Amino acid sequence: MCVIQGRPGRRGPAGPAGPAGATGATGDTGATGVTGATGAMGATGATGVTAATGPTGATGDPGATGPTGATGLTGATGVGLAGIVVFNPVVAPTYPVGQVVTFNGSTYIVNTAPPTGTPGTGQSSIYYRLLAGAGATGPTGATGDAGATGATGPLITANNGRFVNGTTFNVASGANVPLITNGALNGTSISHTPGSTDIVLAPNQTYYASFQVSSSSANGNVGFALALNGTLISGTDTSATGIAVTPTEVSSSASAVFDTGAAPNILTLFNSTTTSQNANGAIVNVIKLE
Repeated sequence: MCVIQGRPGRRGPAGPAGPAGATGATGDTGATGVTGATGAMGATGATGVTAATGPTGATGDPGATGPTGATGLTGATGVGLAGIVVFNPVVAPTYPVGQVVTFNGSTYIVNTAPPTGTPGTGQSSIYYRLLAGAGATGPTGATGDAGATGATGPLITANNGRFVNGTTFNVASGANVPLITNGALNGTSISHTPGSTDIVLAPNQTYYASFQVSSSSANGNVGFALALNGTLISGTDTSATGIAVTPTEVSSSASAVFDTGAAPNILTLFNSTTTSQNANGAIVNVIKLE
């Protein structure tokens, strides 16, 4: 008999889950195995291509202006090289700081005012600082050629005379001495006749005259002087009295510079004592000064 089976029916809905079973016991962890060897390093890879530089970014806006800083201190006004002065110890106490001075070839500037001392000496470096020292003295240059000889100037003593009495003679008090010989006579501003007592001089000129006489007297009074037109020339009187031993010969001498006036001008040598004298020679020298 043939039995025909029909199609299976649809699956029915799942039934509810059953309760969880109990957890099984934990097994023992096995032993850790040996670490394996490190593998060889792999080859370095090729360098990648550098990327192109990117475009520059736009400039940013300017920042705000910062606050103005405080004003600095004003420096002292310097004297500067234009105000260089030669060091003057009288004015030095007034020098300001910065004053430049020169001294003995060196240049200094004032450090501290008022300065004291002399630049380059002692403790002056406190007040004066050296800017430039004097250079060493250079070698002496060669002697230059001699210049041409100048014209001969006038002889300022061209007018002169020397008048002598070489004898032994007696001269009264106040009397003039005769001059026997003209030992020398040059120029036109002096004249004398041999044997005369008078030496004639030019008017309004300046002369130098001197004399020397050796004499003695019975009472020890000796001395002579020069006179111009009979008036004693100041400073030429050599009279002395009371010579200890008489008669003793004494040498009298004097000189003077004097001016003549309008003509005539007569120069004489005379006995300036109050007694007569015995003279042993007399000399008068006269020179006109230009």
